[in-house]
Amino acid sequence: MAQQKLKLDNVFTDRAREVGRRTGSFAMPTTLFYGKDGRLFLRHMGELDRDGLDTRLEMLAAPVNGFKR
Repeated sequence: MAQQKLKLDNVFTDRAREVGRRTGSFAMPTTLFYGKDGRLFLRHMGELDRDGLDTRLEMLAAPVNGFKR
């Protein structure tokens, strides 16, 4: 990222691949969606466009059994 002069505030690098092992995410990029309870709700491997992101955020915000995730 430094070579490309990219400044991204919401990027996590996992050089030891520990997060990948724990979440089952082995593709790059991977977007992980967590609920308010801290549990992994959804993982998306590969590129994610704006519509795809919006759809997944709506899924995360949708109530389940009357409760927000």
